[in-house]
Amino acid sequence: GSVVFFNIASEENRYIMHALKPFAQRPNQTVSEDEFTLNISSQTKAPEGTDEMFIKEFNRDIALVVGAVLSRSVSVEYYEKLVADALAQLEQPIASLQNTGRIPHAQRELTKRVGFALAVEQELAYTLSAFDDPDIVWDGGKRIEELYTNLKRQFDLEDRIKIIQQKVS
Repeated sequence: GSVVFFNIASEENRYIMHALKPFAQRPNQTVSEDEFTLNISSQTKAPEGTDEMFIKEFNRDIALVVGAVLSRSVSVEYYEKLVADALAQLEQPIASLQNTGRIPHAQRELTKRVGFALAVEQELAYTLSAFDDPDIVWDGGKRIEELYTNLKRQFDLEDRIKIIQQKVS
């Protein structure tokens, strides 16, 4: 899961995350974090990278869209790492099989590695189905839809998800 904070001090962030920890059903071993700045300005400007955006106003709908995209970006980052780890675990046995025609590890160890890779693929398929456009995009009107599209592009969400899918298929 993901948690998105707006305008919160680091100490309060840590306190809240600590308080939420007992409710995590499957806590991750690694935590991914990202910071993003929304600048409220009478003139919207092009961002200077993927860590900021200029908006004319801040409201609930904007918070929901920004939160959805940020949480998805961090989730994709988590799966990028997970898939890379799964592929790295299979790299040496596959190279050995290719070069020698034999599997170098005990069959049980290789079965565990393949099982890990399949579990990653299954979890990814389940999770990515939850990445459909959030309801606020449909209910929020054209401005919200444009903001969502711009943020998805800014964070390269669709391309990153496609790359992960290609790696696990």
